[in-house]
Amino acid sequence: MSNESIIDRNYIGWIATLLVVGGFVASAVPKLMGHDLPVGEFAVWGYPGWLRVVVGLLELVGAILLLFPRFAIPASAFLGVVILGALYTHISQHEGVEILRPVAYTILLLLSWLRRPGDPNQENFRPGSSDASH
Repeated sequence: MSNESIIDRNYIGWIATLLVVGGFVASAVPKLMGHDLPVGEFAVWGYPGWLRVVVGLLELVGAILLLFPRFAIPASAFLGVVILGALYTHISQHEGVEILRPVAYTILLLLSWLRRPGDPNQENFRPGSSDASH
């Protein structure tokens, strides 16, 4: 893999990461602050109020952790749970167009993985040290 393609992957990955982080933070804050819209939505969907707080916490913690490549796997897991829950909710509530947001977050979350190191079999791969032979 050429250095240019590694740099391009890294930029695309970081842009996707920042977009997904911004989206999840923007979604988490109103849930955690108890704003009327998310409180009302969770009530209409038949979910208990505490679930709104849990979802908001998962979104916020996942978004923050996603900024640190070392924590990308648990962050992606947290955010993946939220995305699956959102997809289920919007599909079961027949909110057709609303499924586009979790689909977009899924795409951005997948693109965020482009900032990870390349294939360990590649000559350029150096995971955390100058000697990749260990």
